Amino acid sequence: MRAPLLASLLLNLLACSGKSSEDPLFGGGASSGGSSNSNTEQADDLSPRITNAVATFTTVGNFYALEVRLDYTDPDDDVTGGILHVDVKADGEREEIRQYPDGNLPINDFDVQVEDGQLIATFQDIRTDVKYDVSAYIIDRDGNRSETVTATCEPMS
Repeated sequence: MRAPLLASLLLNLLACSGKSSEDPLFGGGASSGGSSNSNTEQADDLSPRITNAVATFTTVGNFYALEVRLDYTDPDDDVTGGILHVDVKADGEREEIRQYPDGNLPINDFDVQVEDGQLIATFQDIRTDVKYDVSAYIIDRDGNRSETVTATCEPMS
């Protein structure tokens, strides 16, 4: 029983990766695209900066979920109380996140978990037979915005 579960987890890790819009070498081979980073996205030196983005399938109880993890730094350490904006596309079509139709998730350790320089958002009611493209940015408590990053999660086999 453990061997199939371990193999499934390993395949999930290999299938899903992320890419930062600021670093073309970021992420793995399954990542696609990038995103633009206009001068209005990152206003000043107090803006949060996303250094890594990963989207993977995970299990929550007996169900699969899409988990988005963002590594970040923030010079003034005021991400908690801000917003994580997430846009999810399933096979190229925008997927509405039921709880957050506008894509804005409060960073409050409930909707978005904060763990040692990492934000974690989990989306349930997903299918594992489609490709998910995720784009995200952070707006901290003072309104400073990070760059937009993307991550891709390939369908499970």
